[in-house]
Amino acid sequence: MGVYHLAAWTAADFKQRCLADRIRDLASLLYLCQDPNAEPMPKDQALQSYYTIPEPQLKMEPNADGYVVSDLKCHLPDR
Repeated sequence: MGVYHLAAWTAADFKQRCLADRIRDLASLLYLCQDPNAEPMPKDQALQSYYTIPEPQLKMEPNADGYVVSDLKCHLPDR
């Protein structure tokens, strides 16, 4: 285990995918801490209301127009 510093995301990145969804994608990030004196909070509990599409709603089924909706994902390279 270790601490890694991620490169900063830009405004252009956030036009494609919001911060909450990017954090949700990072499986190795489990908790968020809003205050150094507070207990860490599970990331899904902290950010669930900010997610654009809840995970269970993403399906590989065509919509009414015949298209399957795609989603961008953020990931970290394997170490």
